[in-house]
Amino acid sequence: MSGKLKHYVFVASAGAYKADSVEPCHFEGDARKSSAGHVEVETYLKELGLPYTVFQPLYIYGPNSAKDCEQWFMDRIARDRPVPIPSPGVQLTSLTHVEDVASMLAAVPGNYNARYEHYNVCSDRAITFT
Repeated sequence: MSGKLKHYVFVASAGAYKADSVEPCHFEGDARKSSAGHVEVETYLKELGLPYTVFQPLYIYGPNSAKDCEQWFMDRIARDRPVPIPSPGVQLTSLTHVEDVASMLAAVPGNYNARYEHYNVCSDRAITFT
C-alpha cells in the first residue's frame, strides 16, 4: 500500500485522551490512552509509513452527525426532565457544527504541511456542561 496512498485522513475522537478531572479540555500532545482503538490505528499508520493526518473532534452537532445524542437532550429539556451531566459540570468543552468539521477535513488532502499532524477539532468558544 505504501507509495499508492498519498494521504490518509483519520477521524478519531478526543476520547483517545486520558481522562483529566482538573484540566479536561485537551490539547494536541496531551497524554493518550494506549487502550483506545484510535491510538492503535495511529500506531498502525506509523508502522506502515503512510502519510496521515488525525482529526479528534470534540462534540459535533448538526444534521447527519454521527451521533444522535442532541435529540435525547432536547427531548428531556422539552419535557422538563432532568438532564444528567458529568459531575461536577464545570469542565470546559466545545461544540462544533458539522459543516465546520467538514470544511476542516476537506482542506487536508493534498496539504503537505498537514501530514503527520494531529488536530483537535473544536470551536473557538469553550463552554461548561452546566
